[in-house]
Amino acid sequence: MKNLKYKSIFDIIGPKMIGPSSSHTAGVVRIGNKARELFDSKTANPPTQADIYLYGSFEKTYKGHATDVACVGGILGFEPHNPKISNAFHYAQQEKININILPTSLKIPIDIMENLGENNPHPNTIKIVLKNDYFVLEVIGISIGGGNIKIISPYLEVDEFSKEYAVITSIENLLYLSEKTNKTIAEITIENEAINTGYTKAQIINTMKENYNIMELAIQKGIEGVNSISGKTGYGGKILYDYLKIGNFITSETFVKALCYAISTNEVNAAMGVICATPTAGSAGVIPAVLFSIKDKLKMTKDDCINFLFNSAAFGLCIANNAYISGASGGCQAEIGSASAMAAASTVIASGGTNNQAANAFSFAIKNMLGLICDPVAGLVEIPCITRNAAGATNALCAAEMAIAGMKTRIPADEVILAMKNVGDRMHKDFKETGRGGLATTKTGMQIEKYVFGSNGPNSLK
Repeated sequence: MKNLKYKSIFDIIGPKMIGPSSSHTAGVVRIGNKARELFDSKTANPPTQADIYLYGSFEKTYKGHATDVACVGGILGFEPHNPKISNAFHYAQQEKININILPTSLKIPIDIMENLGENNPHPNTIKIVLKNDYFVLEVIGISIGGGNIKIISPYLEVDEFSKEYAVITSIENLLYLSEKTNKTIAEITIENEAINTGYTKAQIINTMKENYNIMELAIQKGIEGVNSISGKTGYGGKILYDYLKIGNFITSETFVKALCYAISTNEVNAAMGVICATPTAGSAGVIPAVLFSIKDKLKMTKDDCINFLFNSAAFGLCIANNAYISGASGGCQAEIGSASAMAAASTVIASGGTNNQAANAFSFAIKNMLGLICDPVAGLVEIPCITRNAAGATNALCAAEMAIAGMKTRIPADEVILAMKNVGDRMHKDFKETGRGGLATTKTGMQIEKYVFGSNGPNSLK
């Protein structure tokens, strides 16, 4: 059996976390958690100093993604959804831990590359050195996307699965299994998760319900209006909600709801509010926006909504294990494109379409977003990330409509995934979440960066 990077559906629909980035924030919290856990297992005395070395994409965008804050929060033992993370430096000072943030443009050391087993190091690499008067521990970790991590030094098996069983490895296999067993994709997904994790089906369903509730709360909060931590974005969700209530829109109520809910969710993310990564924080608005915009029209029950998320997770696993779901690895096509495809497939199934039609919608959605770069202005998950979630949501609806109408893709879904990987592999690093290309390097984009991180910028980002 192929060694899979992602085995759990909650690597795809989840984790619950504070924003703004699943790889650069939530993943780093988890690496910090593991470093502290290892340190505490070796000595009874707490660390008095933490040296944090940031490589690759982390070095270039850590301020905008709050990577430094996230790492300190992790070292303090906070979970990814703990609101205290935003004040982690304050709590570290209270615990008398001296923090040194050491962004480095140096190449990642060769020994790290060898441990990774790759010719090129992962762009999301961090080294944490914890020490006190009696003990020093060095931990090297990578954040592979969607809040998932790998500790490469010292070697540590991070995932908790004891078995290497997974049927969800390709869309072709997923559809074949559904037909062979006469079970829905959601049923197969739940059963697969139970086998992988040892949790009961009831526990798995309840966890997904918790994620659903987080999505709903994020939309509600965004509709009320929130400002981002930079102060450069916010209140778009409220503007669209007011526009929706007026009713004088060009398209349809469903379309405008999708726009509104996508923007609302990612504005909460940009404000470091609690969201559910789907499959990442940067794309967290797409799937909830589509689900909550269609559920009333399709008269979906709560169970239908939860199955929508299980279906999304199954299609997302196929992407994650054959390509990328991280902007730092594959560009924005891997985040917004993946989320859009997952939502498109689930929309078809929710509307009564066939699994083959769902696969067609999935293919249309990714094809429409191939080559989309990740170019966050000032390294923040704000511009253009927030409005791209709206584009991803409406693209999903477009793809679903075409598939339900009877249109068929000429390129099979699994080949489309591999095409996305190929594009990501060949994409220049400036377009992979470094803030060094695209909109980030426009005149205005650079002025925003200067303002946010300058002497007169928001205090929370200095």
